[in-house]
Amino acid sequence: MAEPLHSSPALAQAVGSDDPRLDGHGVTLRQAPVAAQVIVRAAPEHARRLGLPAEPNRIARAEDARAIWLGPDRWLVVSQDDAAPLLARYAPEAHDVSDQFAVLDIAGPSARRLLAAACGLDLHPAAFPEGIAAQTLGAHVDVLLYRIGADAFRLHVDRSVARHLWSWFAELVMESDALDP
Repeated sequence: MAEPLHSSPALAQAVGSDDPRLDGHGVTLRQAPVAAQVIVRAAPEHARRLGLPAEPNRIARAEDARAIWLGPDRWLVVSQDDAAPLLARYAPEAHDVSDQFAVLDIAGPSARRLLAAACGLDLHPAAFPEGIAAQTLGAHVDVLLYRIGADAFRLHVDRSVARHLWSWFAELVMESDALDP
């Protein structure tokens, strides 16, 4: 397998930092610890045999990865490990898209308020619990959003607009009253 053209994750490249991180007003923004992102295309019957979620907007955890339903025959599988095992597990339906998307974690007691400023989803834990994903607009760009903890969320965004999204969130985090209850 050919070596990637670059080794730093997409968000780090987009914002020009080896370790993008911002803390303030009850929110931490940081690059997510995701190394592999693989798109799997399969018929629903075959997907069930692969352990992929059958219900729309659901997430299934399998071994070291999360499989996120994107459409009737399309899933995003993410892992902190290299893409090679995922490509082998889901072959021939899998394609490595690790360099296509930047991945951002937003955590802290004000994370929901920050995300509420970016999108119109009800992110209360009763309406948007762990195990649910949403493809939506965040700060005027397409994002994939899901909860990874009580006060923690993960966003996948096309790397071409990652700098915009980071800057948009950073500006709100730096405003002292933007995230106050």
